[in-house]
Formats: sequence, C-alpha cells, structure tokens
Amino acid sequence: MWSNVRSFSRISAALMSNLGAYGALLANQGVIYVLDSPDATLIWTLSPAASDSVYGASEYLCRLIASRTNLPLRDLTTIANDLAATRGNVQRIAAMRFSFGETAPVSPTLQALAQQPTPQQRLWPRVAPVFVASLIPLLLFVAIFGYGGFVQNYQQSYFASLPQRLRAETPIYQDSLAAPDGQWPVGAPTKQNVWGERYGNGGYQLYGTSADAFNAVWITEVGNITNAAYEVTVMEQGKIGANGDGIGIEFGNDLNNSKFGLFEVDSSGDWDLSAFHYDSSDPSNSWSYIDGGSSSAIHQGLGVENTLLLLKRGKAFLCYVNDQLVGTYYDRFNDLPSSGLPGIYIADDAQVGTFSNFAVYPVQAPSSLWYV
Repeated sequence: MWSNVRSFSRISAALMSNLGAYGALLANQGVIYVLDSPDATLIWTLSPAASDSVYGASEYLCRLIASRTNLPLRDLTTIANDLAATRGNVQRIAAMRFSFGETAPVSPTLQALAQQPTPQQRLWPRVAPVFVASLIPLLLFVAIFGYGGFVQNYQQSYFASLPQRLRAETPIYQDSLAAPDGQWPVGAPTKQNVWGERYGNGGYQLYGTSADAFNAVWITEVGNITNAAYEVTVMEQGKIGANGDGIGIEFGNDLNNSKFGLFEVDSSGDWDLSAFHYDSSDPSNSWSYIDGGSSSAIHQGLGVENTLLLLKRGKAFLCYVNDQLVGTYYDRFNDLPSSGLPGIYIADDAQVGTFSNFAVYPVQAPSSLWYV
C-alpha cells in the first residue's frame, strides 16, 4: 500500500564527496534512493554511467513514488552536510549558521536527527575499524534519511506539541468573543432571513429559525489566509433536527459564503472535514465529504464545550479537538480551498451555537522544515 510508505529519500554523490575519504567509496554510485515502509526497505543506486533506459526507468519510478505517496518534498542537503561535518553536534551547526552572540534556533527536525545515536554506535561497537569505515557512508545516510519508525514516532509527538507551540506565538487575530467589538455581525432573524447572531452566555452566538439551514459567519479583519491555524471553543444547545447537528470552524471563505472548507464536531462524538461549493442548480448537492471519524477526545452531548483547532499548511490539514490530534488529511485533489477567510459555523440554524476564544495563529509555509 502506498499509504504505508514512511519516507522516500534521495542522496547524491555531491553529499558523499563532502565526507572526505568515505565519500570516495560511493562516489561511483552517483545517486542512492531509499524507499522505507514498515514491512520492507527498497534501496537502489543510479550510476553516472547508467544508460538512458536505466536512467529513464529510475526517474519514472521516482515520479510514481512521489505522486502516489504524497510525501512532502524537502531538500535536506544543508542539514545532511552539517550533521556529517559536525557529527551531529547541534550547537556547532548553530554556530556555523549564526553570528557570534546571536540566539541560534534549531529546528525540531534537526534536533531529533542529531539526538539519535549513530548506527555504528548502536549496532557495531566492536567491529574492526576498516570494516566500519566501509559502512559509514551508508550508515550515515540511513542515520540522516532513514529511521522510518523513529521519524514516524517523532512526527506524532511533534504534532501533539503543536497546540501549545501555536499558543506561544503572537496570534494573527484573537477575540474572546465575550462582548461586542464591531467585528462580528449582530442581527435578529426575519421572515426573509432565518439567520441570527448575538452575544450571550459568555460568547458569540449563532441561532435562527430553520433546522434546514446552516449559519456561517466569517471575519474579514485577518484578510486572505493560506497557511494558518484556527482555534475556537464551541458549544451547541437545543433540539437536534432531522438533518443532524454540527458546529465548528470554517476556513477559505470566498467572501460570499459560496465556497469554504469546514471542520466540525457533533454531539455524538464525530468530527468531519468537508467542503462547500454552492451549486445553484442543485443546492442540496453543494457539500462534499472529505474526511472524518469518531474520537474519544470529543466531549459528547449538548451544552458541553469542545475546543477545536485546525492547522492548515499548504495541502496538509491537522485536526485537533481538546488538544488531541483526531485526524490528518492531505488535499491531493484540491477539494478544499487553498486560501480565504476564516469563521465559525453551525449546521442546524434552529439550535444555538455559542463560540468563545477565537484565534488565528501563524503557520510556516510548506517550504520550511518547521510548522511553527
């Protein structure tokens, strides 16, 4: 299964040549490729003297792997060279990159890789030096680019730490929603308009008169956003209609509610990631289910609070409820909006949804090794 692939790595002779005498051992191999999964590891090399047919087959396989696995692409040449040159000494790497006296931040990825004992320390402590020397280039490669199981576990722990990391950042926008500030609309339902907005019960409320309509309100002060994390605490009250319930965060709104993405939870403990594209010819066909599931992290029932956090970074989406990661999604087919305005949502307009502590946090672009 392509989804089981944990990492796909490419290392060239240019990196190997920087390892001094060790680089000469593999210089004739040109490029080394490693495809890592829980059940097997595929390794192949591409020599500079390879024929056109061999080169073409290798490139075709690389494109196939990249397109089918949807693994993020990262250029780790600088990190690999620095790790090799300093034998994993993070402080020395920081000293090389920053002027004397500066605070030198080191990415979690680099810290995690540097903290790993070298494979020869773990596996070959008493092997003859000449034999170890012949293995160092390959072992160093595995140390830097492999460790599939470790990287996978580290990724999960890093994802678990993101809510606190985000809250330590200066938010792009933040509003407790406890009192009117002129930034969120307020108005009672009418015969022509079944939607209503007001402040009450310690927060900002969406309510109305029709169980067949949803209510979505967006905030324009933050502008058009591509990479960001959105957080809000939600609570729904009232009788659940025939179409079910749901409350949560909207993102990527196009300014007129005709297109947006949605991350919501319901009273039964389910979460959904979906997309809305208004279809005037068939309004009931405007919704597209993207991903979802059940989670014990969601507080079930009516009149209870849940804190939702959606992190959007390029095509990657991380969904949290009460600081627990409940789902991840990679938008391969561009089903979700890539940018737009954030806001809040309730599925059943006849219910009352109360929202508090709405915030938008900055997230690094996919080109960065950092999320935050």
